[in-house]
Amino acid sequence: TAGVEIDLGSTGSDFDSVFELSDFEFNQPDAAAINIGGGSSGPIRFSADMSRDALSTAEINLLAGPDQDIELGTFSLDAGSGDILLLNSGLGGITTGDNVGADLLGDDVAIMGSSGAIGSVSNPLRLAANTIATSNEGNNGQNLFAIDSVTIAGGMNSGTGTVGLHGGTFTLSGSDRILDTTSVAVHAGAALAI
Repeated sequence: TAGVEIDLGSTGSDFDSVFELSDFEFNQPDAAAINIGGGSSGPIRFSADMSRDALSTAEINLLAGPDQDIELGTFSLDAGSGDILLLNSGLGGITTGDNVGADLLGDDVAIMGSSGAIGSVSNPLRLAANTIATSNEGNNGQNLFAIDSVTIAGGMNSGTGTVGLHGGTFTLSGSDRILDTTSVAVHAGAALAI
């Protein structure tokens, strides 16, 4: 339903204005892909950690509507051995409320926003993944932290904004992986391997 908020981790009952999905319910589908949200949905907010079985290869796709945020809060999304896609449009951002542990755990992670920021300087989006691709062409910047190391496979595009690397090792998988107009700031504790 258009504009309906999605609460991931709630164990309560759905209300007219909120769609709720518990971690238990999240683990039930046996499918190649699990799509949550859509082009007209409201914000996606986490109220608990959401995790699939470690052997799960299902792709997890979170899709927030125009100008809506995906808010991890102090929680995480663990896709097991599957991939993760976070997608929103307009001014919506992708945020986290802490700088502890991993926010996104999966094989390949793609974060595609439109104008909103991805993470913040004080709370960068923390990744435990094999590869990453990011895009938010609205110049609002990206702030990322690799728990260990991650390969930039699909590219990084922040328009004329800055991608801040705040920890871990980010390895380029080839040439032209970072948009020419995007700046990169490598902070203490982070490395960009070329």
